[in-house]
Amino acid sequence: MAARKVSKYGQVKGWRRDRLYTASGLVVDALGIDTAARGLKVGRFRPDMIIFDDIDGRHDSARTTRKKIEIITDSILPIGAPHCAVLVIQNRMIPNGVVRRLEDGRADFLVRRIVSGPHPGVEGLRVKTVFDEDLGRNRTVIVGGRATWKGQSLEACQHFIDRFGLRSFKRECQHEVDDVDGALWTLNGINANRVARPPKRFKRVVVGVDPSGGAAEVGIVAAGLGYDGHAYVLCDVSGRGKPRQWGRRVSLVYHLLKADRVVAEKNFGGDMVEATLKAVDRGLPVTMVNASRGKDVRAEPVSALYDDGLVHHVGVFDELETEMTTWRPGDRESPNRMDALVWVITALMLGTTGGEVSADVI
Repeated sequence: MAARKVSKYGQVKGWRRDRLYTASGLVVDALGIDTAARGLKVGRFRPDMIIFDDIDGRHDSARTTRKKIEIITDSILPIGAPHCAVLVIQNRMIPNGVVRRLEDGRADFLVRRIVSGPHPGVEGLRVKTVFDEDLGRNRTVIVGGRATWKGQSLEACQHFIDRFGLRSFKRECQHEVDDVDGALWTLNGINANRVARPPKRFKRVVVGVDPSGGAAEVGIVAAGLGYDGHAYVLCDVSGRGKPRQWGRRVSLVYHLLKADRVVAEKNFGGDMVEATLKAVDRGLPVTMVNASRGKDVRAEPVSALYDDGLVHHVGVFDELETEMTTWRPGDRESPNRMDALVWVITALMLGTTGGEVSADVI
């Protein structure tokens, strides 16, 4: 399978850094994730197999992951033959990466996928901290578990821990990457209460708007309060746009969902937000709210409702959930999608439009 294809004169044919031509007729192309591959074919043939290897990076942002998914779905997968097989190989790197979404069912592409893993390096891992007299310091040692990776015994795993630390071992070998220390939400917690369909009727539906405050996106999130007393997040249409563009988006969501009210924060550009919404749709019932307490104080009661299983996401909201599970109280970055969600759930579930806030109804 690996012998080079040669011409009748013994010259190597089609063997270069990014393409291998074998004597058996196998052609292998090596491409980066950012390579324009659409339409790639060898003669009249399109690829029979596409292999994605290590497509997630440790420090990929939500925007980077979104771009990678666009490249994969718009430029790479379409080049395959109708019978093309797709293989994705990588350990779990980040909570909201491409591979994690394929693994837990959030990805809406490659829907007929078969998931194998993740396979931890040690099943039933148990460790304890002991004082090593020879070293004169504490040391984390493995005291229980079964090694599962060929060629990586418990002794090899112990060497990894000694050299790189237990936290790194858990990330690299145990795939424990879901939780960000100090984050108010976890992906597992959101997944546990996710639903496929909303209730048929709601007591109330509210659209939340969080202006950018200089950032690129305006947060626009809608949710409904069911007759079971639970809240259901229905849509996230946050994004970039000029004031009238996002204002029309708010109006459209309001009417499509037959919402009862729009709640908008006025801390950043309050007069502009009010004027925009009035100009786009004079009849919108809008409550302008002014946060007098920090974001973490406003978000914690909403996070508690999630912990109690009282808030459900109807479907998957990748970018919103990325903000929720990566933002920590005290972070300087202001996630607008999460802010819009907090205003909505607060209005629906906590009997107010935001705790200690001043609210002006347009």
